[in-house]
Amino acid sequence: MQIIEALENIPPLTGPISLAIGNFDGVHPGHLYLISELKKRGLPAIITFRNHPGHILSQDKSPPLLSSLDEKLRLLESAGIELAILLSFTPETALITYDAFLKNVKKYLPFQTFIAGKGDTFGFQRQGTEEHVKALEAELNFEAIYLEKIKFQGEAISSTRIRQLIASGQIAEAQTLLTRF
Repeated sequence: MQIIEALENIPPLTGPISLAIGNFDGVHPGHLYLISELKKRGLPAIITFRNHPGHILSQDKSPPLLSSLDEKLRLLESAGIELAILLSFTPETALITYDAFLKNVKKYLPFQTFIAGKGDTFGFQRQGTEEHVKALEAELNFEAIYLEKIKFQGEAISSTRIRQLIASGQIAEAQTLLTRF
């Protein structure tokens, strides 16, 4: 897996590129499903962060991490990610709108497919919703695909859910949700 630490440093790439953006904390089965869909559509690339956005957005309620940065990168590589763009989430990052962010990414990474989970948002004030991102498809020449969330016992698997289980002492269930099939 190639790790790039600035958009400007992305090397020229050929062929179709599929992209996802997220923290990927824990690299749980929901993340693995998204990655499997990325791999079906071209070179699988992700944009992820050195630090959890919550450390900047709500410092008093910053979530504990499920995996270290090194472990996360190792898990992403073993899942088949070929290009990881590793950025720091800063107070300035938090002010970037979803459309400005995607337009900037597109300048350096000519992705054809953007994949996210249903309900995922990004950008300033979480305005990068499915509806807003899909509205950019024609302008930026990409397809946005939003996947149904992977569920366990009727609830979506998420890093937040896993953290809640750990906090409430339900370690066995948290381990089950972190199982990488």
